[in-house]
Amino acid sequence: NALILASRALAQAPDGRIDDDTTVNFGTICGGVASNIVPELVTIEGEVRSHSQEKLVELTERIEKIFTATIDDWQDPTGMTKGTPSVDFSARPDFPLMRLAPESQVVREVELAAKSIGMELALVVAGGGSDANIFNGYGLDTAIIATGMTNVHSIQEQVTLGDMVELTRLILALLTR
Repeated sequence: NALILASRALAQAPDGRIDDDTTVNFGTICGGVASNIVPELVTIEGEVRSHSQEKLVELTERIEKIFTATIDDWQDPTGMTKGTPSVDFSARPDFPLMRLAPESQVVREVELAAKSIGMELALVVAGGGSDANIFNGYGLDTAIIATGMTNVHSIQEQVTLGDMVELTRLILALLTR
């Protein structure tokens, strides 16, 4: 049962916020065709995000080893199964790591725009991936300006109208400088 094997591997895998730099999440699991048929194939999609390339590599390799070991440890309980289970693990980078110097031109421009409307900014490290990661990966310095959202990517995700108004003021100040 591919679903049972997948669940055994997932139960051993790291998940959630690992540290200040790193998050692991498994977001989709698909498999089976009907409730009365043993699932032959399961597909799991997840991600490892980190501000540390070393942690990305280490955790990705660790997860692959967990899935491989789960399959390797499988034993046919009846001795009647045809074939053996296998795992096809693939990982690809979606977002290049991104670090902008506080003194970079793009950060200075945002700070000046904020100052012009009496807004205080805080430079923080965020854990998500965005188009800015891609642009920065190609050498185009791009800053991310927070929208004020809370509980991002959860069922409680929200943003207040006040935060959207403030963001709009900042964008207008940037465009009219």
